[in-house]
Amino acid sequence: MPKFAANLTMLFNEVPFPQRFEAAARAGFSAVEYMFPYQEDIDRIASALREFKLTQALFNLPAGDWAAGDRGIAVDPARREEFRAGVQQAVDLARRFGCRKLNCLVGKRSDAIPPEEQWACVVDNVRFAAAALDRAGIMLLVEPVNTHDIPGFFLSSSARAVQLLEGAAATTCNGWRGTWYTQCGSSSSGSATFRWPTLRTVTSPARARSTSRLCSASSTGSATRATSGWNIALPDERKTRSDGSRRWDFAGAKTKTIGTHSRRWSM
Repeated sequence: MPKFAANLTMLFNEVPFPQRFEAAARAGFSAVEYMFPYQEDIDRIASALREFKLTQALFNLPAGDWAAGDRGIAVDPARREEFRAGVQQAVDLARRFGCRKLNCLVGKRSDAIPPEEQWACVVDNVRFAAAALDRAGIMLLVEPVNTHDIPGFFLSSSARAVQLLEGAAATTCNGWRGTWYTQCGSSSSGSATFRWPTLRTVTSPARARSTSRLCSASSTGSATRATSGWNIALPDERKTRSDGSRRWDFAGAKTKTIGTHSRRWSM
């Protein structure tokens, strides 16, 4: 059964961030994620998670100065200590929120640093982060992103992500991928075939993501881009839980074309 978490960075933007937890719960979600909590009211986040009985599924390690163009710092040898301090900051917050997974955006390549030096740095940093998170009972996820969405992103393919996991030799580090992020970098046809033993998050139907190991065997599903959106398996109806909340019923789901801004998805 697919499991979804609402990405509060990208969904429910009509209300301020603290109110999106309630909006997600009212929409039927039982889990949430967002990009970064570090500039938010931490006490208020923890309170909202408890009040609305939400699971904190994931958030990112500190990724540098996002407004200035940073998309992660694990690849930068000059920022090794900053990265490691950020790992500890993320672990502390994950413990506070009861979050069992943290994601690492490795950052963009630098033309001023030899590629092999950047590769050695990111492997070392991922190994460090995986060990630190493992001690706290948290899994580290590493995300490849295509260079269409983030020009110059260092880890731009699933194959490269597998190489990174193998190089870090971290048994508690996992790879995950977004069908949107990896598809844009691999084909211009708009067709995508992906593995989805556990669909984890929704920012739009085109961005349903999987937390499976990149090299593991699993059942296969597919999504095909259409003019008006994406063709993807959707439930036929919503059912009422015993507590009165509503959820999607995925039994007998059919393929429908939906726009990329739809957001009525739930556990």
